Amino acid sequence: MKPFALLLLVLVLPMCGRAERPYFGAEPGALEKAKQAIAAGDPVLVGALKKLKQDAEKALLVAPASVTEKKQLPPAAMRMIT
Repeated sequence: MKPFALLLLVLVLPMCGRAERPYFGAEPGALEKAKQAIAAGDPVLVGALKKLKQDAEKALLVAPASVTEKKQLPPAAMRMIT
């Protein structure tokens, strides 16, 4: 049994190499290229950056939501008093 386990280990171990971790995001160097293009005045990226900043400013004005501000009653139709 030991020789079989050893043989199995020797055959399977190379297949268990380090798997490359999935990468979700921009390619390396993409941010630097975008910064350079914006600095050069690329109209598409400058417009996109302006829109992004406007959306961010608008989002900052929205008050955070709270679960205590619910208007719908729970299924038992009793409002909890806190």
